[in-house]
Order: sequence, then C-alpha cells, then structure tokens
Amino acid sequence: MKYDVANSTGVLLARASQLMRLGLNRKFSSAGCLATAEQWKVLIALWQADGLTQQELTERVFKSKASMTKLIDGLEQRELVLRKSDPTDRRSKRIYLSVKGMTELESLMVLAKQNLVQAEKGISEGELEVFKKVLKQVICNMEENHDEK
Repeated sequence: MKYDVANSTGVLLARASQLMRLGLNRKFSSAGCLATAEQWKVLIALWQADGLTQQELTERVFKSKASMTKLIDGLEQRELVLRKSDPTDRRSKRIYLSVKGMTELESLMVLAKQNLVQAEKGISEGELEVFKKVLKQVICNMEENHDEK
C-alpha cells in the first residue's frame, strides 16, 4: 500500500492549523489589533485563569519556555499583560492581563469567532461533533505516546 503523504492525518492537521492561524493573524492585523494569534493563546489562558506563572502558561498553551518568554515579552511591551512578583515565591513572577489587555481581548474574541465561522463553513453540526470527537481521540492517542517517553 502506497503512503499518501498529502492526505495523511498529520499533514492535514498541520495545514488546517496553519491556515487558521494565518487567517486569524490577518484578521487581527487588518483590525489594528496589537496581538498575534500566538499571543492570543496566552491572553485567552490568562482570561480563563489570571495570574498564572510563566511555567503554568507554558503548560497550558503547549509552548517551550523560551517561546513563552518571547510571547510574554511582546505582550508586556504592548502593555497587554503585567508581570508581578509572586507573593509566596520571590523567584517567580505571575502574569496578569492589564486593563488594556482585557479591552484588546474583547476585540480579539470577536475576530476569533469570525475566523472559526469561516473555518467551519459548509460543515454540518453533526459533522463538526464527529470531527471534534475524532480530534480528541487523536490527541488522546498521541498523549499516551508522549507519556511513554
């Protein structure tokens, strides 16, 4: 049996993810937003649980420590987040959404929803449910593989 690379699960997932990220970046940029799609993930994580440590953010958004440092630096330069000393561990910093970050997040959410609507166009609710179930199974399968390391 011949291996069809272009039709493989990994290639299709990567391409879909890349196109969604590029679409989101275009929408953010066109609207004059200050964040990128990668920074958006950090802002959403903070919106869900403000005051996370850098390590907690790294785990939540599946980024390396170095990548997370760069993302937080960029968000801090744009005044979208604040770094504050952890009251229980002076060596650690906690990351918080700033007032400007919360305002920006509201605009980003509208654009992210538009991006999702575009991505899901022409797909029935039933198909989306099956698709999400399959993706969750792929994630579960790969996490099992990852845990064997």
